[in-house]
Amino acid sequence: MTVQAVYNDRKLIKDCEISGFKTHMTFTGYELAQSSITLSYGDTTLTNNKDYTIDYADNIAAGKGKMIITGIGGYSGTIAKAFDIFPKSAQLTSVYYVDTLSYTGKPIRPDVMVTDGGKFLLPEHDYTVSYSSNTKIGVGKIAISFMGNYQGTITKTFTIYPAKQEIQSLQTRYKGFFIDFAQKGSATGYELQYSTRSDFAGAKTSIISSNKTDKKTVSNLTAGKKYYVRVRSYTVVRGKRYNGAWSDTKSVTTAKYDIAKAKVAGIKNKSFTGKNITQSITVTYSGKTLKNGTDYTVKYSCNKNIGTAKVTVTGKGSYGGVITKSFVITPARQTIQKLMPVKKGFYIDYVQKGSATGYVISYAENISFSGAKTVKVTSNKTDKKTVTDLKSQKTYFVRVRSYTATGGKTYFGQWSDIAKVYTK
Repeated sequence: MTVQAVYNDRKLIKDCEISGFKTHMTFTGYELAQSSITLSYGDTTLTNNKDYTIDYADNIAAGKGKMIITGIGGYSGTIAKAFDIFPKSAQLTSVYYVDTLSYTGKPIRPDVMVTDGGKFLLPEHDYTVSYSSNTKIGVGKIAISFMGNYQGTITKTFTIYPAKQEIQSLQTRYKGFFIDFAQKGSATGYELQYSTRSDFAGAKTSIISSNKTDKKTVSNLTAGKKYYVRVRSYTVVRGKRYNGAWSDTKSVTTAKYDIAKAKVAGIKNKSFTGKNITQSITVTYSGKTLKNGTDYTVKYSCNKNIGTAKVTVTGKGSYGGVITKSFVITPARQTIQKLMPVKKGFYIDYVQKGSATGYVISYAENISFSGAKTVKVTSNKTDKKTVTDLKSQKTYFVRVRSYTATGGKTYFGQWSDIAKVYTK
């Protein structure tokens, strides 16, 4: 038998010299390859895919990547090389968010979007967002902390402006107008603008420096002229003024006549009914009777309970201004339900009034009540009383009324009809 020896003269790839190898690279979101490496064996430079091949593992995400060189053709064996994949700098990303917002009284957190080239990064995977100084008017801060395949922190700012104002009421006045707008506790004050043009060209400005002043009357304007009006809040923080959005524009035509010069008739004191009490009023200006709803409006306040009620007449159309009148609501008239004689006195039963503080009983020996005596009942639940120590077999005239104490004043109702009793 003949034995033939086989000689393998293939060179080992591990004996090659490698140049251009990078010990670290930076995350790109794509597979990383080391295209600049060169292998040489002595004076011979090897050719990729002829003398060797290169494969990679774990070569996308940040961490440790691996390059495997395998000899082919006249070369054999493998070489494994590890390299670091560093996270990409946060400064190379783009951040998008809304940088102007309005005050709400609650923490404001603008939505944040981060991209790397055309790729959207994922919150809680690639980055987290935190906020500070994000409730009060001024400059809020956003901190974007990157992780995983990205590293670093980006800080952004946004501005919180006063909330948009609202005109709650705009009324005509004689050669002017009255405005009522929303009070803002977060504001330093308000800026009011008015102009005869809707684009506010040549507008006049009035600064209201107290945030508690949410009403203003503007005077000395042209009578019968249309004015456009708007208002906004402002807040001063560390010497810098932040202006809120203007309210929606409203218009008002100044009145030609001052209703404060008008006469109001028909207002009388009235008795308590348990319901809102109104008046049949008449308003005249220079002898002309004005029309309710056309020339003026009427508003009542405190007009249900016993006390002093208010009537407000506000000019409308060609009439501007306000007239305030008052009237008294007294306890309802009393009624004697029963009056009976007793020995040297009398027993009286009258109507109990829940709205009353108490009652006053008056009695005299004459119907004119001269020299009359009174008994004060201080509980409104006591609607019966026996009065004694009077003369026997004598006629007495009796009456009763309710009273109510409120607001530091005492209001008396009308006397009941007079009744008489002959004592025993």
